[in-house]
Amino acid sequence: EVKKIVRPSYVYVKNKEGKTTWELFTMEHENLRRAGEKWMKDTTTSCMVVVTLIATIAFAATFTVPQGNKKKWALQFS
Repeated sequence: EVKKIVRPSYVYVKNKEGKTTWELFTMEHENLRRAGEKWMKDTTTSCMVVVTLIATIAFAATFTVPQGNKKKWALQFS
């Protein structure tokens, strides 16, 4: 996105410190990258917990044998 708004001739020009625009952009946004990475890891962990709970409930519901009043100990497949 930044390359779209910067003139092509300015992309490789260095400043007084000898850094290009890309190097400056990378340095200035390092903290945002780290914060985004941490957020992604936290979100992934939270989603995995939710998915595990849903899968456990679905598994338990699938293998639960319904019991009726007629035959208390017989398996019913209907």
